[in-house]
Amino acid sequence: MFGLAGVGASARLYLAPGRPAWNSPLTIFEFFASAALFGAMTAKLMGIAAVLLLPVCGLSCLLVLFFKLGWLALASSRERYGAWHLLSTTLLPRLLLRICFLTVGLWIFVIGQAALTRASAAALLLAGECLGRYLFFVSVVPTSIANGFFAEETA
Repeated sequence: MFGLAGVGASARLYLAPGRPAWNSPLTIFEFFASAALFGAMTAKLMGIAAVLLLPVCGLSCLLVLFFKLGWLALASSRERYGAWHLLSTTLLPRLLLRICFLTVGLWIFVIGQAALTRASAAALLLAGECLGRYLFFVSVVPTSIANGFFAEETA
């Protein structure tokens, strides 16, 4: 219970109006999906997880990511669309690598039986989630005081 409360509190810290790409329920889902993935991965490494738990958690991470990308791509605000623009251009190679690490890591984890194979899959999943956190922070476009100026300039 304390772990869930901690993840929820951590996620709520990022729901800041000054960071429109973060100010969404999807941020909370991202945090919980990552926590579930790491919990399922740890349980699987210890041999105490159900067979489908890890793939379901991994797919939930991918699903939240794709929902967020769609939400950003269809955004009407300059800041959210700016985050989408960064992710679809400058940061695209890292985004694709994050998706690849997560997908390949899940696949190897599901089919692999040896401890070394699962450890390699866990390393891929960890790398993918680290890339996800990196992208979370570097893709955000904050609101600024100058936005009022630019709104009048374009009018």
